[in-house]
Amino acid sequence: MTSSKKYFYEINIAKGIGMLLVIIGHAFPDAEKEFYLVGGKESLAFFIENLIYSFHMPLFMLCSGFLFLPKLTKGINTRAEISKRFQRLMIPYFFYSIVVYILKIFFNQYANHPIQIQDIWKIFICESPSGGVWFLWTLFVISLFCVITRRIGVIYISIISILIYIAPYPEQWMKFKAIQYLSHYLLWFIA
Repeated sequence: MTSSKKYFYEINIAKGIGMLLVIIGHAFPDAEKEFYLVGGKESLAFFIENLIYSFHMPLFMLCSGFLFLPKLTKGINTRAEISKRFQRLMIPYFFYSIVVYILKIFFNQYANHPIQIQDIWKIFICESPSGGVWFLWTLFVISLFCVITRRIGVIYISIISILIYIAPYPEQWMKFKAIQYLSHYLLWFIA
């Protein structure tokens, strides 16, 4: 007797909407550019960008958590699951981070945000020069946390994620993107 995988078309639709919003959100100029000097922070473009950025990444985390939930409620091989998650998330993360790092080192004089070769260790704490791959690192660490703590139950993991979300952090901690991402997106993943 084989069990068939459940397929959720709604998740694909939600991810498609999220991807479209990412494209639209990134099509807007940065908030600090002169584009906003015309309309200011009251402009329609500023409102649309803020609206999109308020929920498009939580939507991806929500979809990821929804698809990951069955793994938390059934018996899984912890080591195998961590290995699988590492291969699917961290290998692409490290690959793109290192490729961009090497390119930025060679073309540092032309880069908007020059980097130093001695800062390569920062890719381990979600400080990748390839900005868009932060999602892979965050998703890996969150799923790692959930796999390791799954024995305490989803209810307790939910309570922990709420406490992490609302906890006041020292200002110097919030300088680290890893803490910002984990404290915010763990709750959406668990939701």
